[in-house]
Amino acid sequence: MYPFPAPPPSRLEFFTIAARGVSHLQQDLQIEVLPWSPVLDMQRTVGPPMTTEGYDGFHRPFFIVCWIEFIVAILLLCARCYTAFRIVHRITVDFYLAVGTFILGVGSMSMLTVAAAYGLGVTMALLSHNQRQSALMYGWINQFIALFAIGVGKLAIVSFLTRVQGYQTRFRAIALWTLAASNLLVNIITVILIIVQCSPVERLWDAQILGQCPGRIRIKIFGYFQAYSAFVDFALALYPILIFSRVQAFSIPTRIGLCVLMGCGLAAGACAIVKTVKLTLLIRLRDPTRTLADVILWNE
Repeated sequence: MYPFPAPPPSRLEFFTIAARGVSHLQQDLQIEVLPWSPVLDMQRTVGPPMTTEGYDGFHRPFFIVCWIEFIVAILLLCARCYTAFRIVHRITVDFYLAVGTFILGVGSMSMLTVAAAYGLGVTMALLSHNQRQSALMYGWINQFIALFAIGVGKLAIVSFLTRVQGYQTRFRAIALWTLAASNLLVNIITVILIIVQCSPVERLWDAQILGQCPGRIRIKIFGYFQAYSAFVDFALALYPILIFSRVQAFSIPTRIGLCVLMGCGLAAGACAIVKTVKLTLLIRLRDPTRTLADVILWNE
């Protein structure tokens, strides 16, 4: 009809035809085209944002076990206070040391509760940066206070043993107090090494801060000295059994009860051994919020 071929479509006509073709293809394949935005592009790249609602450490074994033990400690302290004020009518040094240990225990459990509220014991991927930072910070503070509580508690046990024993040789007294004092010294050195393992200190709970943690190797090496804490637990648990079994001033039920009560230190010694093994996990913290909780479980 035309002597010459039809002129090519203009640029506007070309894009109009192309847009109609894409529209028909989209309708046929039922493809949903989303508008572009930086937020949507990031979500397509890294996946949907994780929600932290409902993620806390309150249901974790380390939290439940620690609070059960804490309730038992409250009951025992109440019995101790009743005996001191209503039966014996005398306050001794071991009572003050026991109360001091309990106060440190309250501080330790308070820090543990706050850390669990922020997600200590929950895998790091489910927590925000602020939650991870707070959970680790309060978790480490819990460890500092707990180590002091363990050391002071050994002093309270030795003071109680020397008072109840009634008679003692100079060698026994020196040996018992040396055990307790050396254990407290080991725990104090452990706290210092934990604090200075990272430079700056804040990197201990915030890995995004520039710095290094060369002291973690020293923590591992010195951490094996915590096996000495297990030895002290075993010694202070077995020594009363040898002593009370020979004290005729106590009735047999009383001696059995004291031996059972002091023998609970065997469980503490077993936990100290497991904790010593777990310390190797602190060298490479791939999931710090869960790893620290595993160590706390055996330290409490």
